[in-house]
Amino acid sequence: ANQLIEKALSINYDEINNQKLREVKEVIKEVKDVLKELSRSRIKDGKPLTSAVNVVKEFFNQYESNLKSSLEVLSTKAIEIHETLTTHANANNPTCEVANSEENEHSLGNTANGASIVTSALQDEAADQSQSNTIVVEDINHKWTVENFNRNMIDLEQLRNFFTDHALKNALNAHLREHGPNTLNGVTYKKILD
Repeated sequence: ANQLIEKALSINYDEINNQKLREVKEVIKEVKDVLKELSRSRIKDGKPLTSAVNVVKEFFNQYESNLKSSLEVLSTKAIEIHETLTTHANANNPTCEVANSEENEHSLGNTANGASIVTSALQDEAADQSQSNTIVVEDINHKWTVENFNRNMIDLEQLRNFFTDHALKNALNAHLREHGPNTLNGVTYKKILD
């Protein structure tokens, strides 16, 4: 590899002709062959380590997988219970204050756009309950996640600022394969040998 690197860097480009092109192509072929051999050797040398990692991963994966499934079921049930309790508390006592069981003030739920559904304002345990009827609902920490999407209905312009450079590069490469180079503004194309 070191000799080949030296050979590649020492090519003289004073004369530009077919002989020079053949010479460069031959060095390119040698570099590609050595890269393939290095890759094969790396994989072969690392195979015992990879096998050991896979054995350990497989052992722990059975427990982690089952626990993750259990966690998903429990989380879904906790959210359902919390929503049911909050809905019942609001429906049965529209004039009462709904509070969670923690010591601070915060929102118990959010709408799809993030607005608060119920805001809690907790009372001191020693406070006189006759002054205010408070229904206590156990608090949960939750967040929203994307479950599914229809790419044909999404306005991609709204997502522009959230695309990583890596995601854009992948999309550009897919576009290049389908439509060829020099078809998009803001993109610079470069020829490379295959």
